[in-house]
Amino acid sequence: MKLKLLLLLLVTSLGYSQNSIPTFESAAGSEFAVVSVPADQSAAGSNATWNFNVTSSNSSTSDEYSTASTDIIGFPGATAVIKVNNGGAITVSKIFIEKAGNTVSFAGAESNNLILAYTNKGEIGTFPLSYPYAPSDDAIAGGFSFGENSGTFGGTMSRSVDAKGTLSVNVIGKPEQNFSGAVSRLVIIQDIALSIFPIKVADVVQTSNYYYKDNGDLVFRTSRIDISSSIIPNQSFETAEVLTTSTLG
Repeated sequence: MKLKLLLLLLVTSLGYSQNSIPTFESAAGSEFAVVSVPADQSAAGSNATWNFNVTSSNSSTSDEYSTASTDIIGFPGATAVIKVNNGGAITVSKIFIEKAGNTVSFAGAESNNLILAYTNKGEIGTFPLSYPYAPSDDAIAGGFSFGENSGTFGGTMSRSVDAKGTLSVNVIGKPEQNFSGAVSRLVIIQDIALSIFPIKVADVVQTSNYYYKDNGDLVFRTSRIDISSSIIPNQSFETAEVLTTSTLG
């Protein structure tokens, strides 16, 4: 009886780890190589296959997770910040999150001169997240600043674990940065309008794809921000990074 119970627990544990994303943030000590953005990430479902041939930009980033009050001041409700630093230890973006138990929500963000401070936070979910996961869109709102402009924003955030399968990343000319293995993908899309009362000045759509290895490593991620406006220049920003170092191994 004890042997049967042990085997049952082992099988349950293995199945659990291979079909869930344990945490939103990357493991402590994670370092990434910056690469070109794959042209097609459309594969989805329970047996998705992604084959990405990308080129290296010869630059790198690293994640820093901090709960210090001096790092999260100015973003009410935030309990932590994830800073993405470039190879020179200069912060290039920040994601402020609120953790309530295992539930994670966006509390703020800073990227490419756009700063968002959420008053109506976007809930990502209660971790671990498993495929399939696709709750109804979440309403989000708050204040923003972009360059010399500031105002309010409002819109929706969708989030889903829309796929699991096999990811192969081939970094041309740098095989030491390649990755191949089983992953689950978390997709977060924020669609918001920026307003300087009473006028809407821009629409912003940010699409983020996070590919997590079975052990919880965030092994590949991409982000695209599209800003469209009749007042300020239209702009788009894209990034992609593949994991090269993690304390999870």
